[in-house]
Amino acid sequence: AIQAAFERLDPAVRSLLVLHYVEGRPLADIAKVVGSPVGTIKWRLSNARAALEKALKVERR
Repeated sequence: AIQAAFERLDPAVRSLLVLHYVEGRPLADIAKVVGSPVGTIKWRLSNARAALEKALKVERR
């Protein structure tokens, strides 16, 4: 269920989640890679977590 929900996400959203939660990269490193301020990365990660939660709820149905 988690894999299916993860695959439903936009590729950009998936990459942020992988960089931060799987690879353990700090926000500052992700900001450099993506070319955005750290605050923007925090906001995008918050949205990414919400999108994953929504996708998981869809998978559970």
